[in-house]
Amino acid sequence: MGRLKTIARRSFLIGSVAVVGGVAFGTYMATKPLDNPLIDDLGEGEASFNPYVKIDAEKITLITPHSDVGQGVAQMQAILIAEEMDLDPGQYETSFGVPSPAYYNTGLAADAVPFMSTDDGAVANTARAAVEKVFRLAGLQITGGS
Repeated sequence: MGRLKTIARRSFLIGSVAVVGGVAFGTYMATKPLDNPLIDDLGEGEASFNPYVKIDAEKITLITPHSDVGQGVAQMQAILIAEEMDLDPGQYETSFGVPSPAYYNTGLAADAVPFMSTDDGAVANTARAAVEKVFRLAGLQITGGS
């Protein structure tokens, strides 16, 4: 307890700056936009406007980044994207894409907290947001959360 009384002003200021800097850097990392992994592999005449759709003159590739373990999620996600783009089944193909933090699993992040999915309280929503930021920063492209 005696050492607590002798904290110097300089030590307090340096510690405060370190804490505030860490919070500012963490906030920046948790909110910055994720890179589109499809941009690096674009060829001549190909375009991509988000991490889930790659378009060229012959076909449209829909990225379904989570593996399908018998529940039909890969095809269902592709069908939903194709529905929004007014595509017929023969006009697109699906791909799992390359490993990327842009494909982190938001469904599993929401279910990783010890609250019921119907709990819409402030603590539950704060916990879901915090776990989602951890999943986003770690880039956890894993299957689960159904």
